[in-house]
Amino acid sequence: MPTSRSRPHHARRRSKADKYGPLAEALNARSAAGTLNASSAKGKRSLGVVLVWTQRLVRNATIPIVFASSGNPINTGIVASFVRPGGNVTGFTISGPELEGKRLQILKDAVPALSRVAVLWNSANPGNNDFYQLTRAAAAALGLTLRPVMEVRRIDEFNDAFSTIAIAKPDAIIVLADRFLLAHRMEIVNFASTSRLPAIYAYRGYVDAGGLMSYAPNDLEQFRRTAVYVDNILKGAKPADLPVQEPTKFELVINLKTARSLNLEIPRDLLLVVDEVIE
Repeated sequence: MPTSRSRPHHARRRSKADKYGPLAEALNARSAAGTLNASSAKGKRSLGVVLVWTQRLVRNATIPIVFASSGNPINTGIVASFVRPGGNVTGFTISGPELEGKRLQILKDAVPALSRVAVLWNSANPGNNDFYQLTRAAAAALGLTLRPVMEVRRIDEFNDAFSTIAIAKPDAIIVLADRFLLAHRMEIVNFASTSRLPAIYAYRGYVDAGGLMSYAPNDLEQFRRTAVYVDNILKGAKPADLPVQEPTKFELVINLKTARSLNLEIPRDLLLVVDEVIE
């Protein structure tokens, strides 16, 4: 197994006691945005900053809305285009043209014999179809087979999904971005651990909960950029004129304790590019 000497100097090491650090930073960023709202608006203008939204919420918005974390908002009809969103809504996505491929590549680097990868995703969220299609395309390019592909849309579908994956015995699992699945990260992480499946996730919250790896947009950076849009709108800018933006800063987080429990040796080349190590 890699020792502390083999870890890159730029990668931050975290203990369990430090696990709430990024969450606290993100909450501070959100609080800063809220303070900005109160002090700049002076009671004259309101707007909403949302993490989890519905089509009904944004389509019927009577105040400007800035979303901080979204799939492709065009596919769900939330905005007209990235460049000129139109309407009263704009914000930041957690998707990018190469993001799903990057996750699969990292998983392949960590598990050199990787061939079959199970997929867990929520097809009930129309914004997730892009994630799945991009994952399919990336798997084909990398010579990987996605099987089984399990759709979990409700809580009562987890057991069947887990049973099917366990029977299929894939080499690893990828969990696509979705807030419903994230809310059930403990069940998913525990299943991967019990089944001894290397896994990569779309949110670092899974890794904080004991998951193996995540490659995802940096939450704190997303909130900082959202706060800038809040400031622009409070100063008179229209959401329709502020382009929807994709993430620009990503982080690879690896839980070495989980890797050891799987008897998985993370290659040195991967450790050289990791942003944060959890032990």
